[in-house]
Amino acid sequence: MKKLVLSAVMLCFLISCGHKANQPVSTEVVGQKPSQTKDKVLGVNKKAYLLIKPSENTNKIVNEKYKAATGKIDYLQIDYSCKVKVLEENAEWVKVQVVDPDWLSQTNIGWVKKDVIAFKKATTKLPNLKENRDFKLLFTNDNNSVENHYVLILRKDLSENSLHLFAKSYKKAFDKSGRMNLYVYDTDKLGKLIKKDIAYQLNDAKEYIKLADHFVYMSSFDGMDMYYPYQDLKYKECGGKNWKIEPIE
Repeated sequence: MKKLVLSAVMLCFLISCGHKANQPVSTEVVGQKPSQTKDKVLGVNKKAYLLIKPSENTNKIVNEKYKAATGKIDYLQIDYSCKVKVLEENAEWVKVQVVDPDWLSQTNIGWVKKDVIAFKKATTKLPNLKENRDFKLLFTNDNNSVENHYVLILRKDLSENSLHLFAKSYKKAFDKSGRMNLYVYDTDKLGKLIKKDIAYQLNDAKEYIKLADHFVYMSSFDGMDMYYPYQDLKYKECGGKNWKIEPIE
């Protein structure tokens, strides 16, 4: 599914990357006690935008690379797939820097609420998956460079964290080459639409919305994970309304 992989990974790269000029200024409080978590590498509890200052009334950090490429405004954010380092603390806020993926470390720096960060070790135990109980393999579409697995998820919990753990567990069990793209759907009625998309033929707006609403997760071979990856700008332009992520402005 070359088109899907390249477009999804590129979009995620653009959404995640920013410009050094956008890095927030320090708001360190004079006399503040040293942080007990400073420089520790921590996980992320939920998706959040990176803010310029530790305040509800401040701006999100603009993704300048995405803006330059598309002419549209989007913002830097972090999610479950990131590891971060705490640089500063200010009351209920922390200033963080992404350290994994490492290619975001120079751009993705900003403030978030403390509850976004997993200060205590989160429940990350991978589920033991069983075919026909937890998932059903719809089909594969491999080539010389990557394996592409298209999977129906049978588990009831379709939250972003649950799907993230599902993808990690699936790849641990079945990705023998280390080059797997995993596409997860919540229905097995989309075979024709998926194959139209692979063949660059998914042009109808209603079909795009239908696929986007049931394409719940993607995990690419290079570690990029996306929740409802087709609920994007095109989804909005096609008239999609069943947002499972924060709607695009």
